[in-house]
Amino acid sequence: MKNIIIIILLGSTIPCLSQQIINTDFYQSGKQLVVTYDLIGSKADQTFDISLYVSTDNGSTWQGPLEQVSGDVGDNRTAGRNSRITWNVLQEFTQLKGKVGFRVQAKVKTPAVNDFIEMVYVQGGTFQMGSNDGYSDEKPVHTVTVSDFYIGKYEVTQKQWRDIMGEDPPELNFKGCDQCPVEGVSWNDIQEFLKKLNAKIYAFQEPLRKRLDDQELKTLKGLIQKLTSNEND
Repeated sequence: MKNIIIIILLGSTIPCLSQQIINTDFYQSGKQLVVTYDLIGSKADQTFDISLYVSTDNGSTWQGPLEQVSGDVGDNRTAGRNSRITWNVLQEFTQLKGKVGFRVQAKVKTPAVNDFIEMVYVQGGTFQMGSNDGYSDEKPVHTVTVSDFYIGKYEVTQKQWRDIMGEDPPELNFKGCDQCPVEGVSWNDIQEFLKKLNAKIYAFQEPLRKRLDDQELKTLKGLIQKLTSNEND
């Protein structure tokens, strides 16, 4: 049976804001892999956090973001065509085999998020949580670490809720006030709102599978053979 290598080229897209990653491709340069992509459709002042992921099981799981990368990757990247990410494979992986795939991921930074919900940055930290003298579910005092995060500066309005959910919540008491805070929502309602909000800000399109010609297969197989044999010189 012949071994078949499938390359998955996957880009992220933010549908509500019209940004898309398209024309994802790759080529080998020595012992490095170069992934190319176009990021289109953003506003002039929008920036992105670009990261690269790799899969060796046809996209079932992804490893990353990859660290040994350079080029058009990382924070504060702007849209453009012919962008390139160079991955120093041997500095990060001793083996690379199977159904290899790459995913370029673009996360919109706060200027674009603020177009919908104004966010403020909260620096993470470590604190002591709980009580040794309180209820059983409060014991014992323990250390909790919270990563950096963004939070909405103001309460979610009725209009913002409708923009995401498509309708007012059934238990809304004071209707017809777009700028009033939304109320009458349950915990489950909020989880669904957050799920849909995240999907608008940070989403993925379906994997794009690329059929490789004979030369591309030969080139990639050669690189994988080197990696499998741990050739690091």
